[in-house]
Amino acid sequence: MANPFQGLGGLLSSAPPTNQYFMQWAFVTTRFSNLLDRIQLTENQIKDGFTKSRNISNTLSKAYWESNPVKERTYTIGSWAKNTAIRPPSDIDLLFEIPSQVVQKYQSYSGNIQSYLLQEIRNTLSPTYPQTEIKGDRHVVSVNFQTLNIEVVPWFHHQGQIYICDTKNGGNFIINDYAKELDSLKYQNQLTYGNTTNLIKLIKQWKNANSIQISSFAIELLVMEFLHYYINKSKSLYWYDWIVRDFFHHLSLRQSLKIKIPFTDEELTLDHQVISRARAAHEQSCHASEYERYNNNLSAANKWSEVFGIKSL
Repeated sequence: MANPFQGLGGLLSSAPPTNQYFMQWAFVTTRFSNLLDRIQLTENQIKDGFTKSRNISNTLSKAYWESNPVKERTYTIGSWAKNTAIRPPSDIDLLFEIPSQVVQKYQSYSGNIQSYLLQEIRNTLSPTYPQTEIKGDRHVVSVNFQTLNIEVVPWFHHQGQIYICDTKNGGNFIINDYAKELDSLKYQNQLTYGNTTNLIKLIKQWKNANSIQISSFAIELLVMEFLHYYINKSKSLYWYDWIVRDFFHHLSLRQSLKIKIPFTDEELTLDHQVISRARAAHEQSCHASEYERYNNNLSAANKWSEVFGIKSL
């Protein structure tokens, strides 16, 4: 695979800060440490999320597995499992195992049996949450609480594979391997000393602050793609003005709007708006990075506030 950073000029190969510039970039470490703290989930948000998840899991387990309640049937996936969720929380993804006989029941039905299956999960949850909106949406049943949504992904085993519902184009069961997806991110996060999850959180904050139409999963894949080749991928917070700046540069130069989803045959498609907004964020980050270099604290703080939508950085 060709190096996607070829042709970026001297941006990524510039000489890094050395001891002779020790007094420069004096505010970067503290600034980005504070920023990451301010977008981290609070203890109350974590407690609320896991309480709601546990209650939904208990309701479904009692309905489908009361005769065999010992084995765990529900698994947290997505950003809460990957430590990439930020505040305010939007949703928690739960992988819930359904008995094979439930799937078999619908095999003789005509029409979109995946939609029927999601509807059954919805109907199972509705008596417990009569005042809460619950709806099926392609792969998931979304329970929309006031504080966050719980998105239940029904799954079942078949010939050693995990299958989930997809109601699109008439309905189908598709293979998905969330374990490999999680392991891939954890592996890169270890190689980058935590920079993978940190950068994902920062880009999510940029997305939320600027109302950018891009999924959290797409952000995750783009960050992993960027850091795979990036020369400074394992550096400390002292380098985060460069890391953020260079990510936006990478995204702004992306020629294809398609992102291959690992371990599947599927792709995600980026909105054209994402590339143009990345160009603007890159320009802002370049200015902020220059201010950081010369310890112009107030100007740097104002520029980063434009990028991330948080004042007093």
